[in-house]
Amino acid sequence: MTMTFLNPFGVLIQAKEKLPLEAALEAASLKRLLKQHPIVLMRGFVPPTKDELVAYAKGIGPLLDWDFGNVMEMRVHEQPKNYLFTHGEVPLHWDGAFHQ
Repeated sequence: MTMTFLNPFGVLIQAKEKLPLEAALEAASLKRLLKQHPIVLMRGFVPPTKDELVAYAKGIGPLLDWDFGNVMEMRVHEQPKNYLFTHGEVPLHWDGAFHQ
């Protein structure tokens, strides 16, 4: 992996070869980076499955539980309940505002 510090803040972690994220970077190491850098951008890794992503993220800290689980799959619905599932734009959105 290579690590490039971004200006004015953040860090880019680039995989040198296609590896699963959990094999390349331990969750505890990512947690340390997140405490130092407000944005951590990771490129070139094998995309994790939903279950792999959840397992990896639990190594960083507790996850929010929603009625759909820990990961919402953003797909357009034919009869959407709200704008999130349409072809339209999504304005600034923060899930934490809705968590109970």
